[in-house]
Amino acid sequence: MAHDINQLVLLAQKGPIPVHHLAVVAGHTVSLTCTILPVKLLLRNTYHNITSHCNWVSLISLSPAAANNLLELQQGLSMWNGHVAMCHPPNVVINTNASLSGWGGCILDLKSTVVGWWKPSMQHINELELQAIKKMLYTFETQILGKSILIHCNNIMAITYINKMGGRNPHLNQVMHKIFTFTHAHGINLIARHLPGVVNVHADKLSRLLPQHKWRVHPSIFNELQWKWGLHTIDHMAMKRNTLLPHFNLRFWERHVEAMDTLLQDWTHNNNWVAPPLVLLPVVVQLLQQQNTWATVLAPVWISKAWCQELLELCNVPLQMLPHPAPLILLSGMALEPLQCGNWCIAAFRTSGKPTPLAGAWRPWECSMEHWPPLHGGATGAA
Repeated sequence: MAHDINQLVLLAQKGPIPVHHLAVVAGHTVSLTCTILPVKLLLRNTYHNITSHCNWVSLISLSPAAANNLLELQQGLSMWNGHVAMCHPPNVVINTNASLSGWGGCILDLKSTVVGWWKPSMQHINELELQAIKKMLYTFETQILGKSILIHCNNIMAITYINKMGGRNPHLNQVMHKIFTFTHAHGINLIARHLPGVVNVHADKLSRLLPQHKWRVHPSIFNELQWKWGLHTIDHMAMKRNTLLPHFNLRFWERHVEAMDTLLQDWTHNNNWVAPPLVLLPVVVQLLQQQNTWATVLAPVWISKAWCQELLELCNVPLQMLPHPAPLILLSGMALEPLQCGNWCIAAFRTSGKPTPLAGAWRPWECSMEHWPPLHGGATGAA
């Protein structure tokens, strides 16, 4: 069979080939589905070439994609050990889901969660569901190495393409080919099962989270604060795309992350940098009070909020006002939290972790935002 494939590819390189010759090789090769798992997937482009013929004596040109797939099949046949391909019982279960805005999922046994967002595109939801599965596998690479994986998904099309090794849609086949290449290289067995959306609640919720808090301050501002308050050691509530430091942590799992769920970590013995979502500011202030640690907190000056008053009491040096509007680098096209209100002034609060004797002297600041000198940072970053 490997010899027949090789001869077919060599013949196709010289010019058009008889369609019945291509159909014979494809028919013989598809009989090996139970021995080499990606046979059906690697024959999809060949079938597309065959269906383009007018009659069985027609001459057709083999597409480059079909030729590459046939060569890949030939290589697989040469490496076949004579055993029947079998799917082992799964020892890792992954729930995934995709929406038009993002994707998310979790490993049930390890209780690890991950989220991501799509760039604006016109991709169909079926393709996004397969892309979500691919990204989940890439993200959890170290945890699933050499294991049998059961994917739970509420998209029937994505499940069919995984279990049947492809289908008629060339876009979905491209994604499926990347999935198989990854699983084959890492010794992973992959099967998929349908999980109704009403049950797949956690993954569905993760896929619909909005990245309005995914931003970072302009590096010129960060560097100036580093010069004033010392080198920071860890970036809390950041991810790989917006971290300003080599060490960072966040709520969800991500490759190279220092730790998950930053609010459960020990912040002591670090010079912490944190730019939290607004909803988490009260919790961050409470954590700073409990751990008595040093931190630079980026937050809007919102005097009527209790967390702002408590944050001011923790400051041991005058806060530093950022230029207005705040020089933030946007990581998405959405309206980010710090920019949702045009009247908000963003400031850097330098906290010592416990109330300072200077706190009472700072009360006049509430009436004059211009009392403290602003930083001289660079221009606003582009998306």
